[in-house]
Amino acid sequence: MSMSNPDRDRLALALESAKMGWWDLDWASRRTIWSPSHEIIFGYEPGQPERDYFDWERRVHPDDLERIHQATHYARDHHKDLAIQYRIIWPDGSLHWVNALGRFYYDDEGRPVQMLGVLTDITERKENEETLRRSEEFNRRILDSSQDCIKILDLEGRVLYVNDPGQRLLEIDDFTVCKNADWVSFWNPASRPDAGKAIEAAKQGGVFQFQGLCPTFKGTFKWWEVLVTPILNAEGVTEQLLAISRNLTDRWHSEKVLRESEERFRGTFEQAAVGIAHVSLDGRWLRVNQKLCDIVGYSSEELLHISFQDITHPEDLELDLANVRQLLSNQIQTYSMEKRYIHKQGFLVWVELTVSLARDVSSDRENGSSELGQPKYFISVIEEISDRKRIEAEHTQAVALLERRNQELDEFVHVVSHDLKAPLRAISNLSEWIEMDLEGQLPPDNQAQLELLRTRTHRMAAMIDSLLDYARVGRSEIVTETVEVAALLAEVIDTLDPPSSFTIQIAPQMPTLHTKRLLLSQVFANLISNAIKHRDRPDGNLDISVREKGEFYEFTLRDDGPGIASENQDKIFTIFQTLKQSKNNENSGVGLSIVKKIVETENGIIRLSSELGEGTTFYFTWPKQTG
Repeated sequence: MSMSNPDRDRLALALESAKMGWWDLDWASRRTIWSPSHEIIFGYEPGQPERDYFDWERRVHPDDLERIHQATHYARDHHKDLAIQYRIIWPDGSLHWVNALGRFYYDDEGRPVQMLGVLTDITERKENEETLRRSEEFNRRILDSSQDCIKILDLEGRVLYVNDPGQRLLEIDDFTVCKNADWVSFWNPASRPDAGKAIEAAKQGGVFQFQGLCPTFKGTFKWWEVLVTPILNAEGVTEQLLAISRNLTDRWHSEKVLRESEERFRGTFEQAAVGIAHVSLDGRWLRVNQKLCDIVGYSSEELLHISFQDITHPEDLELDLANVRQLLSNQIQTYSMEKRYIHKQGFLVWVELTVSLARDVSSDRENGSSELGQPKYFISVIEEISDRKRIEAEHTQAVALLERRNQELDEFVHVVSHDLKAPLRAISNLSEWIEMDLEGQLPPDNQAQLELLRTRTHRMAAMIDSLLDYARVGRSEIVTETVEVAALLAEVIDTLDPPSSFTIQIAPQMPTLHTKRLLLSQVFANLISNAIKHRDRPDGNLDISVREKGEFYEFTLRDDGPGIASENQDKIFTIFQTLKQSKNNENSGVGLSIVKKIVETENGIIRLSSELGEGTTFYFTWPKQTG
């Protein structure tokens, strides 16, 4: 059932007087009525036309929308009231929290017909909760960072809490052994009366200070200076006690450590591999080490007469100053940023700057309180990153250039592969037509030759497709597979179809590899083809052998061709370089450069040995196992 109009009007009046928003949703039509307070809470001007679902959705924080939908559907399906808190975003970008309560009304058949709801702005409450949480976390960090033994006691003097440094000072391995124990009983009998007086004084709202002897839980006797104060609740009533104990036994040794620490600091400050400086609150350099002087090119005397603003690049200054303001207002504890200094000689120096704030710590012994004091100076650590920024810029440029080159290569290979595959398809089709036209007339040898022709054209087309994949090395993976090198060589030689006068000898016991078949076949094909094409007589010989070389095999291809002059041997692996220059030359000058690229891509090495008239030997290494 739905709420009657008089009931709804009375409810609306009550809610408006309480500055609570309300809404009335017709579930079937999704027609929605919002109260003026609802519109104000959602950042709309009241009195505008009726709102709809999309007006509401535009205000809801995107991260909360799905959670609201799930809660609403659950309430609808289980006949439950909706109760949810979520965030909304006003047009000015500010974030607000609302608490929404809704109820569905159903017809006689149990179908939802209406949803009424109210909501309140709880932004201030949420902010207060967050402030309280941060305050409690901050207080806990302060307690745990203190080098004193800090204890919280109940009004009966039982121990509720001991900070971590305090547990170490008291040599407590397990806090449970002293939790809820009587604090007075910890003390040496002669000191217990003072401990008892301290508790009574603090319970009455006073502060009590004394010195006494208290052994640790492992029996080590220590003298302590103790201050006991009340902890007040919001109404100003004492609800717990705070006992702060300082170890006097080790005071002299603490002072000694401090002196040594100061000496270490001075040594570290001056000899650090990064720039370190103390900077006044208005930006003047107070103390600088030599490394900082080296970074910016000024002497320490020169820096002490200027401010960090004077040598900061203008484009970086405002962000730096904004961080400084947050540091001074205690919004942040430290900040880091990359910025540019202007070197004394005028060029820019990139640095990574980390800044924290040194403060005075003031204490009031009469009241037994201590608080964070006034800011003293900034502590700055400056690391030069000019080389890193230069490398990053060069890398970015190189990546952009590589992407352009890869795109150009893709386009080139695509066009070339298309132009090569078209005649191959024509050859294959032509062989099929000849076979069909001469069906029954071809001798078996001729028919086998046509089939061999098609096999080789298909193999060549597949190789072209594979080359297209290879052009995308680094962007797509080439499949590795088990390759019997002897069988691979037989295929390559069959494809190249050397003249009968050219003899190729393959050494026995060629290895079996798990590698990229395409790449290895391309290397062999180019090297064997090179030996066939460049012979200076009708006949010729090529010997192919292999030997193990650590994690690689080294393959050797030795021919008895004309050889290569020493002054030309460095050129042959350069793309578009060929040693034969004639109008009939069909060499592209690409083959050996491709071989070199493939071998080096697989972490191998290719080299040659040759003399004019003595033939040429190519050596290349190939991994036994492709990772």
